[in-house]
Amino acid sequence: MLGPCAAEGERGPVDLGPPQRRALLLCLLLENTRPVSVSRLTQLLWADRPPSSAVSSIHAHISRLRSAITGASPSSTHSLLLRSSFGYTLRLTPQQQDTTVFEHTIEQAHDLAERGHGTAARLAVERALALWRGQPFAELQGHPVTRPESLRLEEFRRTAHDLRARLLLAEGRPVQAVLAAEQLVAEAPLRETAWVTLIRALCADERWTEALGRYEMIRSLLAEMVGTSPGPELQEVRRTLLRHV
Repeated sequence: MLGPCAAEGERGPVDLGPPQRRALLLCLLLENTRPVSVSRLTQLLWADRPPSSAVSSIHAHISRLRSAITGASPSSTHSLLLRSSFGYTLRLTPQQQDTTVFEHTIEQAHDLAERGHGTAARLAVERALALWRGQPFAELQGHPVTRPESLRLEEFRRTAHDLRARLLLAEGRPVQAVLAAEQLVAEAPLRETAWVTLIRALCADERWTEALGRYEMIRSLLAEMVGTSPGPELQEVRRTLLRHV
């Protein structure tokens, strides 16, 4: 789900078919093992303008999805895509979904970092970030049903990038930390924690003038865009800077 919808079985990649079929699969995935009625799927896929063939189209897509999944995992003793009187249910374990694997791995990284295993924590973060292949829920990008979860995952991803930059700095790799933090502030220019890491990394590399320039940059951004002053962490790094320039 962390990019265009894709699946892999025991025999390799699963052909999920055209975009609408993948969008239907995403609708089922978003419900997280709860049954989804055909009327709900119709609403999610076509909003207020379903074609006359909507119901038959959904049943056909489900049938082809089930065949594709079964063909890719022939040793499975039960169907992952079930039908009941309540609708259709996609039954996956957390380990079978990239979103939950991503979140769990980041949680492990935080735990490793707290226990002083900085390098192991950074490697875990990098494994988690490698799961991303683009915008989450790409086939339903901008759809109201995916927007809250998409925003939540994007924020989680930025937190992961933030953690990686801090871990690089803690490992004594300021140049790499600068690059990681620069990428994040370019994407989220009002994220103060990323600016703190960036400025600290520049200081660690003894690039004092650049660090002061970055502080002035975020100070101006905060004043112009949200009408606030830098927070306590940024003010602390400024005091450190002023002792060296």
